Amino acid sequence: MKMSRMQKFIGYFWGTIVSPQKSFQQIQDEQSKLVGLTPVIILGFLASITYFVSYLYGASVTMEELYAGMFGVEPLIPIPKEAYRLWEAFFILPVYIVAWILLSGFAYLGARAFGVKESLKEDLNVLGFAYFVPLYFFVVLDFFLIGPAYSWNLAAARGLYGPVIQSIAESLGFLYIGIPFGVWAPVLTVIAVKKTKGLSLWKAVLVALIALIPPNALFMILIR
Repeated sequence: MKMSRMQKFIGYFWGTIVSPQKSFQQIQDEQSKLVGLTPVIILGFLASITYFVSYLYGASVTMEELYAGMFGVEPLIPIPKEAYRLWEAFFILPVYIVAWILLSGFAYLGARAFGVKESLKEDLNVLGFAYFVPLYFFVVLDFFLIGPAYSWNLAAARGLYGPVIQSIAESLGFLYIGIPFGVWAPVLTVIAVKKTKGLSLWKAVLVALIALIPPNALFMILIR
């Protein structure tokens, strides 16, 4: 029986978590050019809701205080801090789509440098899951930590509940951002490149590192 698009999405999503190599091979064999766009669009809508809710809870006012020193660069868009997360709710989906295209395009070009001539469609489809599935966990946690639990999170980060709770809050803030963006997504990107391109591990790592630079730079500049 033919699976619906949603059934495929759920299957590939779960497979990316529990059995990435097998799932990436199945995604690579897809004929549609838009399979990889689905997780990007759904993530964009979820992130948009998250940022709007966090704006309603006043998160924009003290985001830089809560995550002082974690970004290192100022956003390019001249939007007041108080309204940044409201505007972010509108531009986050286009940002994710651009990041997806940049990631896939640089992976495609990097692999071609090693003689691999697979189509860009495969990169778009596979990397749409490999890179963006880990970010769902960031968005879900973000919804609670910078939404309903924001006042507690901010008070804990300021040390109002004592140094132990402050340390836990700071560690949690680092982990829920650092693990999806800094560990999980890059590892799955390497696995995806190695599996779909047939490259050796060191070549896959090199291609993945090159491909990850543009989207991560975009996120560091724009996402708050």
